Order: sequence, then structure tokens, then C-alpha cells
Amino acid sequence: MDYLSVALGIYLTHYLKNTKNLGPIKGSALATIIFWPVTFLSGLSLPIFFGGSFIGMTDQKVISPKLLFIPGLLFITIFEYISAQYSSLGGALGMSAFLSVVITFSAVKAFPQNRGPRT
Repeated sequence: MDYLSVALGIYLTHYLKNTKNLGPIKGSALATIIFWPVTFLSGLSLPIFFGGSFIGMTDQKVISPKLLFIPGLLFITIFEYISAQYSSLGGALGMSAFLSVVITFSAVKAFPQNRGPRT
């Protein structure tokens, strides 16, 4: 369920930020307001959704929307490790989201897709 929570956070925030022109803060806030009641009915994790929302704030010039699932996958793993190290939930969420985006951005820059004329 954590992977679903993080994916919803990423893509709902990204959609609201870019399609509805709300910007990253308003997009994240509205996504959270929309998602909050869902947590009571479904058992999805609101803190994990917040982490996904942080990732969803990433500008599409930094990471393509098609690749936003990658930092989402990394986020879950990094968050499980860092949450044991940080005493505050917010610090662990922010640091995990930041690291997952930086790792993905670095990998995209280090291994660019070179497409030939036939692809």
C-alpha cells in the first residue's frame, strides 16, 4: 500500500501543479486535502503520500514525468532507513524525498538516452 500512496502523492501533485497551474505549494496542499479523507476509508498512508507529494513538486525540467516513478520507488527504501535515524517524521520525509530525486536526477544525467535515427 505504501507504493500506491507514494504514487498517488507524486502524480496527483504533479498533475495539479502542471495541468491546473497551481504551482508546487498549492498543488501539494490541494492534493493533500483531496487525499486526506481517502486515508480513513482505504488505509493508505498519509505520511508516505506527503513524501510522494514532495517528489511531485519536482519541476518537469529536472525529471521527466515519465520517470517520476523511479524516485517514488527509491523513496520507500530510503524512508525506511532514514526514519530510524531521524527523530522527526518531517525531517525523514523531506530528506528521503530529496535524496530520491537527487539520485534519480544524477542517474538521468549520468546515463542519457542516446537515440539513433531509427529509434
